[in-house]
Amino acid sequence: MAFIAQQSMAVIGSLDAQGNVWASLVFGQPGFLRTGDGKSLWLQRSQCHIAFGDPLWRNLEANELLGILLIELGTRRRLRINGNVQSTREKAVRIQVEQAYANCPKYIQRRSVEIGKSEQKSTATDIHSGRILNSTQQAWISRADTFFVASAHPEQGMDASHRGGYPGFVKLLSQQRLRIPDYAGNNMFNTLGNFTSYPHAGLVFFDFDRGKVLQL
Repeated sequence: MAFIAQQSMAVIGSLDAQGNVWASLVFGQPGFLRTGDGKSLWLQRSQCHIAFGDPLWRNLEANELLGILLIELGTRRRLRINGNVQSTREKAVRIQVEQAYANCPKYIQRRSVEIGKSEQKSTATDIHSGRILNSTQQAWISRADTFFVASAHPEQGMDASHRGGYPGFVKLLSQQRLRIPDYAGNNMFNTLGNFTSYPHAGLVFFDFDRGKVLQL
């Protein structure tokens, strides 16, 4: 519970109304995500920020399932929490915890993430979307050492997970196809198990230097 209260970044996996899987990055001052009893979480919408155009809030109203990854890159600690949305309000989302467990620090690149008290707001002109990866996006993925993946199981719920390696560990096979190695991890196979049951994925890459988000 203390670990949750001190976090300034969360990865959230969600499903949209069409059944597509999304991975979102949420940033805020410590305390934007909190729990009082350990059985439920409050996500303070008024205290956090997501990328302009990210469908997260709309998704949480369309489907109650969500997966949360809390990862402290500076200490390489992480906690996964999967659950259900109990209520959505203008300022907060209440989440019922179904599963919570920590993972080992393998493949986490150590870095610090600083959240300013006043962020520059992005606009619709900053958004670029399409069905293939353009040259800028391909270069971005090719040099990435970290990304996050969301997956879903129709009955068991959502999951959000970390993937890391040396720059170039994600291979571009074409403008629409990536190849990602599956390194030996915690042997729980949450992501791969979900893919077997529901072959949809949400990926999010974060440019830590420029503050840019790429969602696939």
